[in-house]
Amino acid sequence: MSLDAARRIADTVLYEGYILYPYRASHGKNASGVRWQFGVLAPQRHTDANPLPPGAMQPAGTVSGAVETWCQQTECMVEGADGASVDVRLRFLHLQARLVEAAAAEGQFTPVESLTAGGERYVTWDEGVETEFGATFELADLFTGPHVVPVDQPASEEIELLREGDGDGPPVGRVIRRREALSLRLVVSAEPLPGPYGIARLRVRTENLTDWVGTSGSREEVVRHSPVATHLILAATPGARFVSPLDPPEWARPAVASCTNLSTWPVLLGRSGSSDLMLSAPMVLPDYPEVAPESPMDLFDGTENDELLSLRIMTLTDEEKAEARATDPRAAAIIDHADNLPPEIYERLHGAIRSLRELPSRGAPPDPRAGDEIPEIWTDDRGDIAGTRVGKGSRVVLRPAPGRSDAQDMFLAGRVASVQAILFDADEAPHLAVTLDDDPGADIQISHGRYRYFKADEVQPLPDLEEAQS
Repeated sequence: MSLDAARRIADTVLYEGYILYPYRASHGKNASGVRWQFGVLAPQRHTDANPLPPGAMQPAGTVSGAVETWCQQTECMVEGADGASVDVRLRFLHLQARLVEAAAAEGQFTPVESLTAGGERYVTWDEGVETEFGATFELADLFTGPHVVPVDQPASEEIELLREGDGDGPPVGRVIRRREALSLRLVVSAEPLPGPYGIARLRVRTENLTDWVGTSGSREEVVRHSPVATHLILAATPGARFVSPLDPPEWARPAVASCTNLSTWPVLLGRSGSSDLMLSAPMVLPDYPEVAPESPMDLFDGTENDELLSLRIMTLTDEEKAEARATDPRAAAIIDHADNLPPEIYERLHGAIRSLRELPSRGAPPDPRAGDEIPEIWTDDRGDIAGTRVGKGSRVVLRPAPGRSDAQDMFLAGRVASVQAILFDADEAPHLAVTLDDDPGADIQISHGRYRYFKADEVQPLPDLEEAQS
């Protein structure tokens, strides 16, 4: 896979959640304070001055989400021949505030949400400017010690005056595009591992050393001084190859298990079986991630709901579409695409079957892969919670953790549920898949394999509760 093709996949990370339906700046979920959710590296001085409250999840324990950290660390295993090198590409969005102001008396200007001038609408909005920095390192040089590379982005401000008609009259407003300075650095090192396999541990740290501390505690301020959707593309030169962090060969498993990745998740990139590219992103992905061929347009939402979103876009009023087009050029492209979607392309959005198998012939033994039962994840199908054995069929009381659970889970506090399976996440932490005992639709959820998930410390085994009440 070429680097340009790799960028196509990485761009889905870069723009994930960039702007969400209904693609208007005025909608609450497109507000800057909640809009940027992946790969936000806050300034170190700010995070040091604003520590997390006691009991909060530490940034190093997350891949992405609500907890911001000031650095990312990628560790992976690389097999390198003599003279091998690694190309490191740091990519992120640099936020650019687009401020619209209307002309006032005596040459002054007043901030407004939107303004129409010269037949064009201008909307206040935070844009994302693609930023990429690349550097190549010889593996042999990295063995001698860490290489530190500064990545500085200067502050900037551009002012565009808006006039009516042919542009000769006095300004009716202006647009200010402003970027804050960023001071980042890459710290790249490698360590050869003992043994006969000739592998090394490559470490790449991305750090935000911007000299800024927020005073208001506003997340909107923080993200303007932070790279957003921060990720890496790593490329090995011919003669070197990466080892899969997810499915390493048996001989490499101990070495891979020793890697420490902070706030990022490295996977192999390219065609299945290749090993010269790696994507380290702030979200959980499989090896060799792909963009679905049925998806003809970037909708900035990775939940594979292109059909639903396209239908919803078609229901927008002309005024709503006009505001979306004025919000961002990418939003305008989405609206235009949905308005001109050919029927044959739309039909492809309805779904695709990616795995087919032959039906057994009459009288053949049943295919064990087609069983109705959910496979047990625990080898003994049970686990311990506060000294009580819990597994499929156990009944528990839900106790969502305050400050860590979302609102929907908090509504279920105190409800009785039945455990349907015990599953592990990517960090091998157990989660209970449950259905509510008083939910009349529980049978349908079980048949579809759709459950509610709680951590082991968010449930209380029902026998414990009954004994405590007796």
